[in-house]
Amino acid sequence: GLNASLTPLFRAGFFGVSESADSTSAVQGAINRLSAGGRLDISSMIMINGELSINSDDTTVSGTGRGTGFTTTSATGNLLQIESSGPTTTTIFRTGVSDLEIKSTVEKTSGALLKVTEAAYNTFSNISLQNGFIGFHGLGLRASEIDNIHIRSGQLWSGIKTGSRFML
Repeated sequence: GLNASLTPLFRAGFFGVSESADSTSAVQGAINRLSAGGRLDISSMIMINGELSINSDDTTVSGTGRGTGFTTTSATGNLLQIESSGPTTTTIFRTGVSDLEIKSTVEKTSGALLKVTEAAYNTFSNISLQNGFIGFHGLGLRASEIDNIHIRSGQLWSGIKTGSRFML
């Protein structure tokens, strides 16, 4: 399920998500409700066949570990993208992803499972990225904590792809 809190906490289960049908719109709707910041709790594996975007400061998506997170059957595109909705030079602050599995059930031919662009003071911890074309793609990531990210893939970019502005 999906849950969203106040700092808003939303639980995904309250937003009509499914483990077997595309729940992209429901999850994106929950994330959008966190426009002033907050946390979205994921309590099961949720099917996502589009792209989820976090573009608000102070927003976190978290699960409870193994068996909670997102799965996709889409072969292309990013699954979870964190970036500012402002101009390309705008930085998003204090976002986070933790205790989640993010995986594809098909061979990905493009995109990242988790992509972060122009972000600072973020926390990414205890994340399993499985079967992505790119597992983690960071561009312009600054002063952020990355801890215990497990990437498993047989694809071309099995691990971490970074741009020239990537810094920890």
